[in-house]
Amino acid sequence: MKRGNEVKPLCDFFADDLERFNFLKKELHMHLRQKNIKYGEFLLHAEMAPLVITKAELKAFRDTAELVLKGCEIFSRLALENEEWLRDCLPGKRMRELAKIDPGYDLFIPCARFDSFPKKSGPVLIELNTDGCSAMSNIETFHKLYLEFIAKEKGAGLAAARAVEIMPNLLDTLLYCYRSFRKRFPNEAAPWPAKPTIAILDWEDEPTSWEFYACAEYFRARGFKTIVADPSQLKYSGGALSVAGERIHLVYRRLLGEDWEKKPKPLLPLSEAYKDHKVCLVGSPRSQIAFSKKLFAYLRKEEVIKHFPRKVRECVLKTVPWTIPLKKSLRSALYKGRKIDPLPFVLENKDLFVLKPCVSKCGLGILQGCHTEKAVWQKAVKEALKKDFIIQEFVPLETALFPIHGKSRENELRYLHTGLYAFGGKFSGFFGRTCKDPLLTLRHGERMLAVLCKG
Repeated sequence: MKRGNEVKPLCDFFADDLERFNFLKKELHMHLRQKNIKYGEFLLHAEMAPLVITKAELKAFRDTAELVLKGCEIFSRLALENEEWLRDCLPGKRMRELAKIDPGYDLFIPCARFDSFPKKSGPVLIELNTDGCSAMSNIETFHKLYLEFIAKEKGAGLAAARAVEIMPNLLDTLLYCYRSFRKRFPNEAAPWPAKPTIAILDWEDEPTSWEFYACAEYFRARGFKTIVADPSQLKYSGGALSVAGERIHLVYRRLLGEDWEKKPKPLLPLSEAYKDHKVCLVGSPRSQIAFSKKLFAYLRKEEVIKHFPRKVRECVLKTVPWTIPLKKSLRSALYKGRKIDPLPFVLENKDLFVLKPCVSKCGLGILQGCHTEKAVWQKAVKEALKKDFIIQEFVPLETALFPIHGKSRENELRYLHTGLYAFGGKFSGFFGRTCKDPLLTLRHGERMLAVLCKG
């Protein structure tokens, strides 16, 4: 695995021809702007040097994502039959009721992305996103531009490098779920067509809305009528869900699961159509079981892990960090083979842990103990006891030096993150990012990182 300035042919090429470096950087970012590669009002920036992995390292990423996801599927099925676990992961009554409805396909988690850190020993996973798992179209477009403008340069040493395609796996997964749905719930009055009309569903003002249109463009180019819709546009009448008179057969959900509790009225047409099996909804409310950050605590519980196949169990224990729910009632836990009283231990050993809200996005509410003053840490942990939080073992981040504009061989130290997409239970590509701060956010200068396989 080579990161940033470890990709020596490319970085030597940049250092020897700064004019060409600056030209290519402007060219790359101009095309990123033209393609609307952004999050909300933020145009996304990119590193000029990639993360390059071998075929063996690609296999390690793939195996980790697929094996741990299998464990997440098993836990989700167990939780559906265990009211205490289900209530713990889905506090909202509406979501629990909807989760018990058969979506028409067997996958609990059709669309997902693990957040992970790329270690020399293999990836370490820190959480799972089943709630929209955004950025697929952004990162795929970026990879294509990077290969076109940077990797093809003579002397860069990346001519044989490639990126894992993401969008084909997303579409294949949506269609797999739909094919299963139409077999399980045949509609004799209005037969399901072989090629469904797709609605990509989220609120109009979401910061990821640019991506919905990019996904729609991709689906349309492959022959599928696709509508980007706000839930308020949905109508359900006569056994048909529609948008502006157009019947919808397949909904690709991008709105958050918590919206069913916060905004139930505009979601009523979708909920009723889903209950009546008049629309295929991907991902279904069942996927929210694994969205809670308590998931990783459950994955390491003996009552859960005993149900895992051997390879899944070994992979979970190797790649999923120690995690517990933050509760006053939890008086005992095992940490690295020894019994501890969790609350006082966490309060006094802040450098070992991360504090996380069970439902959050964009890094909001996360506190890394080793980067926090003791008094601030202790206050935050005590306040979090009144809410829904977890404590997770802190995983030191990998860093690398990346070339930036200016003087010859000028580099900047950056933290590395690798999102691992998994669609239909299969590894489906990378979401590489770097940040100047150990907590990854756009506020801290997040940049896209090309993840390329070579060899």
